[in-house]
Amino acid sequence: MTTSLTNNALKRRIKKYFPKEKLEIFIPCPTGLVEVAKQDLSLLNLNINCVKNEGLQLTGDWKTVYALNLHSGVGNRVLVRIAEFYVGSYPELFQKLKRIHWEVFIGNHSAYSLKISAKKSRLHHTGNIGRTCEECIENTMNSFELNIKNSKDASIKFYIRIFQDRCQISLDTTGDHLYKRGYRKFVGNAPIRENIVRGLLKTAGELPNILVDPFCGSGTIAFEYIFLKWNQAPGLIRKFSFEDFPYFQKKRWQDLKDLAREKIHKTPLKVFLNDLDKNVITELQKEIRILQLEEFIELKNMDFNLFLEQVAISEKFILISNLPYGKRINIPLVNMFNLLKKELSRLQENVKYGLIIEKEMYQMYKEVFNLESDRETAKTLKFKNGGLNTLFLLRNDE
Repeated sequence: MTTSLTNNALKRRIKKYFPKEKLEIFIPCPTGLVEVAKQDLSLLNLNINCVKNEGLQLTGDWKTVYALNLHSGVGNRVLVRIAEFYVGSYPELFQKLKRIHWEVFIGNHSAYSLKISAKKSRLHHTGNIGRTCEECIENTMNSFELNIKNSKDASIKFYIRIFQDRCQISLDTTGDHLYKRGYRKFVGNAPIRENIVRGLLKTAGELPNILVDPFCGSGTIAFEYIFLKWNQAPGLIRKFSFEDFPYFQKKRWQDLKDLAREKIHKTPLKVFLNDLDKNVITELQKEIRILQLEEFIELKNMDFNLFLEQVAISEKFILISNLPYGKRINIPLVNMFNLLKKELSRLQENVKYGLIIEKEMYQMYKEVFNLESDRETAKTLKFKNGGLNTLFLLRNDE
């Protein structure tokens, strides 16, 4: 028997079946940055637990979900758990999936998307798991006279995770990865994601009002530094998948954004950027104009050591840079480290610096900078960048 899912019928079913409070929320985070991601959300005054090497876990309502998407600068996305159960066979999986009221999450959309993972479980073939989920979801929606298909580009996405025979089904409320802030048009060589940069900036402690980056690439470090200093919410100018949900509370979302805008404080600051690639600088200039940041950023196009030789700053500043790893960009690493050491020694009275390097470069860094032990680096943070094992080396940390 089929029943048409009119708007009124959908509203009634949402009122009856849709979870509104005590939502189980999970924020997967970049490897090595889980604690920093929690610290980044401290002003929301939420009871957040860290799940080792995975992410953040908490309970809340839909206002909490909206706020987390808006303010999470380090996390990857915000997931809401909609079901959890043990499963040992495909018929059992199908029957337990049938208990979920898929219509209240999908509404009148014509497509949905699945992201499936399975480890250490009797059900381990992701293709078969996907087909079982598709059959159940589409049968449910067909009963409401709605034809629906699985499409990777759909705004409604479900995460299906089976681990040790325990199945967790979560609704993705974010859409595009949280590192996509909504302002980027250009990505240069050896990119580093915005959420990772924010995590590193938070690790660096109190930031001076001057930033220097001799290998700026597409300017990610500079943009994240500016918006962090100005207290601009990371998700303020982008769209989220929850805005397409059938139960989206538009006014509540607008109120949260209005409050976030009121808290922006554009303190005076200065950013000095350099890159040897002229095309990179040309594209970066365009983005700076679009974001109306010309008065705050000064761009140079020269060898990094010549750029640093021209730096004459009499007050405290921070130098943070994603150094060329040698795999993506061809540069003699020993020469680079020697030139860096020379200029940083000259500037040591006023500079705190953070260098992002591939793990394999660390021994060379220690030898060139004459560091006898790891303790001589104030902070060393391990994380992943583009699949590479990477270190953030922070020096002169007060």
